[in-house]
Amino acid sequence: MVKSYPDITSFVKYFNLETTYTLNMNILSKILLLSACCLIIGCGSKQSVEADYEIVPLPYEVKNTGDDPFILNDKTMIAYPEGNDTLKRIAEFLSEYVNLSIGLKLGITGEIKENNVIILNTGYKNDNTEAYQLLVDNNKITIQGASEAAVFYGIQTLRKSMPVGNEIATVSFPATEITDYPRFGYRGMHLDVSRHMFSVESVQHYIHILAL
Repeated sequence: MVKSYPDITSFVKYFNLETTYTLNMNILSKILLLSACCLIIGCGSKQSVEADYEIVPLPYEVKNTGDDPFILNDKTMIAYPEGNDTLKRIAEFLSEYVNLSIGLKLGITGEIKENNVIILNTGYKNDNTEAYQLLVDNNKITIQGASEAAVFYGIQTLRKSMPVGNEIATVSFPATEITDYPRFGYRGMHLDVSRHMFSVESVQHYIHILAL
């Protein structure tokens, strides 16, 4: 059906309204399409984040050196002394944790490298056999403990400083020198199960938090 207009003025008004409506719809469609593309690109891109040494429990000493940070990426290796099976298991634990936390799979090697590497080693001189140093520069992270157990504790400090997320491409570790050791011979907490009822899952979660 052909629409009729009583006069030329009405035709012009109708034509202008139709034209404006068409233009607005075209602009809106383009905006929505552009927004969808940006959303898709944003969702598919990975981000770079920074490690935070403000953890619990706080290490005994944290000294920022002000040098360039170490950048952890998918090419980073974890190195341990060839033949030390205990440090090899610790390296495997760290690699697995990094993979679960940020999605990067770090390889392990028995060859000590100098670039883009996390080095696990013993030989740190301290009266406390559980003491360790965690040194970060732009080429590597070195965790040196007074024993294998001390290196494992250093791993805990490193992993707690890392963020968690599946869309992380790199982690920037500020250059620092961390010295730490247990302040007490043991740590403990009291769980009162005589006057309170706890599920098995609650107790397991409690123990998991204590293990941190």
